[in-house]
Amino acid sequence: MTTPSSDSQKKNWYAHWIKVGLGAVERLLEKNNSGNYCVGDQVTLADCFLIPQWANALRMECELSHYPRCQKVYQHCSALPEFIVAAPENQPGFIAP
Repeated sequence: MTTPSSDSQKKNWYAHWIKVGLGAVERLLEKNNSGNYCVGDQVTLADCFLIPQWANALRMECELSHYPRCQKVYQHCSALPEFIVAAPENQPGFIAP
């Protein structure tokens, strides 16, 4: 896939890679997860990597209904104080898209 140039191409390009990446994570969670986080019942690096990707996918208006396990982790983590403090909109100099 080539690098996008127009806004429409950028959106399609991003949606493609979100589909590939979150699809793989969703399959892993389906096989290995029964807790509120990517790995069991405590925050791990997996959660720290998933949450920003999910937030970017939301920002880019990607279709996310195919990833209910990822969404569950995102919703749970997003309610934790540490993730709230780390959210992009809570950073100095944040400019809304």
